[in-house]
Amino acid sequence: MPTADLELTITRAADGTTTAALRVELPTRRAEWPPEPISLDATALCALTSHSDAYGAALTAMIFTPALREGWQRVRGFAEGGHAVRVRLVLMGDDGLHALRWELLRDPVSNAPLAASEHTPFSRFMVTTSLAEVQAPAKPTLHAVIAVANPELPPSYRLSPVDVAAEVERAQRGLGDLAATILDGREGRPLASLATIAAALREETSILYLVCHGTLAKDEPYLFLEMDGSGAYQPTAGAALVQQITALTRRPLLVVLASCQGAGNTYEMLAALGPQLARVGIGAVIAMQGNVPMELVAQLTPRLFTELRRDGQIDRALAAARAALHQHPDWWMPTLWMAVRDGALWRAEVPVAAPTPNITIGTVQQITINGGSVGSIIGTNSGNPPAPAGAQSEAITHQHTLLATHRRTLGHYLQQLAVFGTAYAPPHIMHGATEARTGIARAKAALRTLGVMVEDLPDDTL
Repeated sequence: MPTADLELTITRAADGTTTAALRVELPTRRAEWPPEPISLDATALCALTSHSDAYGAALTAMIFTPALREGWQRVRGFAEGGHAVRVRLVLMGDDGLHALRWELLRDPVSNAPLAASEHTPFSRFMVTTSLAEVQAPAKPTLHAVIAVANPELPPSYRLSPVDVAAEVERAQRGLGDLAATILDGREGRPLASLATIAAALREETSILYLVCHGTLAKDEPYLFLEMDGSGAYQPTAGAALVQQITALTRRPLLVVLASCQGAGNTYEMLAALGPQLARVGIGAVIAMQGNVPMELVAQLTPRLFTELRRDGQIDRALAAARAALHQHPDWWMPTLWMAVRDGALWRAEVPVAAPTPNITIGTVQQITINGGSVGSIIGTNSGNPPAPAGAQSEAITHQHTLLATHRRTLGHYLQQLAVFGTAYAPPHIMHGATEARTGIARAKAALRTLGVMVEDLPDDTL
């Protein structure tokens, strides 16, 4: 099913002014609405934190100026045909923007929450300077690391002990039959320390599911992990975990930072760590932006991973899991940061027809009999019949569409690059051009595998 990609960019300048811009990519065309000044009143929103519906309505009114609302109405016309609209929120210039509850943003026309529908899968898209691959080349055999830390903390933190057995059981139930390495210090298993987590992730792990307490110190996240050998309290900078993951030759596709019962304000630490992990090339990071009730996690996780295994689309999977919680007042708390534009943690396999054996065909000689001509087959000549229709034809059409889309996207970024110049271009422009060229190379390779000749254009590569 064709999907429209809608990118909503919120930019806060150094002087505090804030703008919103909209860009839409349909399968065959693209439209843009340039940045518009908006009044993003964090104080007014803060006063509404205990009223989710009012918060969402106020945030939506602040973002969608008349011009952007018109743009959204045009996109809705496409969506009403049954097509999905992938909504990517890009926050630029100030990480403080991540503190707002963007998952409560609503359709400015229908007033329906965007993040709670598979028709509008919603994510916070992270621009990254990392060139590491953030997608698996094909559906992998998923393997998870479940790390649950429960060190003895100083009384001054006033945090309840982590119920390790319950947290592990909850994670296993959510992951279903996925193979998992457990780090919890029980039954002879290793403790959840930075070293053991890093070692487990080197085993080509697809998913890291981490449960621990933590805090923010000078706006920097710290995790309360365990000390190797003793289980003592080991404050660990979030930057240290990010560094360990950055050093991996193959990084996890997904990191889930799960709050635990009695976590106090640990969720603030996890929410601060989420963008950092996505920026270094993790395909997707999920964290909670509130002290989420455990029954919500217990309902959300199984549905999330069941949906993810269907097609690898993490934004759609989370939207489906949220939709199942629509009666729960805290459905919006799971937050998704993505480094993959299309939401796919692994690339869809392109169906390739089996090689067609050569068929021996005779050469034709014309013979005249009573004034007429007939064909006579003599001799042999090897050749291939025309390529079969069906799945292969659909795959070729699909790859041609992807190639055209990536080339249009590249042209958009190259135009912006010409305006700014290479030395002064914002990082998202350079990253977007690189990602578009990667998509072009992938589509051309798929087409050539299918036996289709593809022209190399000058801008396809640097």
